Parts: sequence; structure tokens; C-alpha cells
Amino acid sequence: LNRLGGIETSPSQTHFLLCRLRTGNAAALKDYLARHHRLLIRDASNFHGLTPGHFRIAVQGREADDLLIHAIGEWLWE
Repeated sequence: LNRLGGIETSPSQTHFLLCRLRTGNAAALKDYLARHHRLLIRDASNFHGLTPGHFRIAVQGREADDLLIHAIGEWLWE
């Protein structure tokens, strides 16, 4: 995800990753992913101390993770 540019991913010891968009907001990304790719992310903007650009994802396995990364990349560069 970090290689896409436009996203910072926090280190994690679990299968959840907290990410922050450098521009845009997580609600718009969530809507795009659900509508165009049938993928879900957690908009984390309402978590205490986080911003509208924060979202959380869960690691699902190589194939599913690659689909999500590709779809996020499409949204970033659209």
C-alpha cells in the first residue's frame, strides 16, 4: 500500500492495518470500493484522534489483498 503513494500504513502486529490517505477521505474511498469493486474497508475517521483520511483494512490473503490494493490504486489515480 505504501508503494502506491498517497497512503501511509501504520505498522501492525495483527491482521488489521490502519492507513491514512494523504489526500481525499476514507468515506469516499469506502463508497468507491463498495460500489465499483464490492470490497469493504472500515472508515476509521470516527475513531478518537484520527482524521477523515484514516481507514482500516484486514489482511485476507494474497489474492484478496492484491485485489484491494489494485482497487485502491485505481481510486487514488482516478
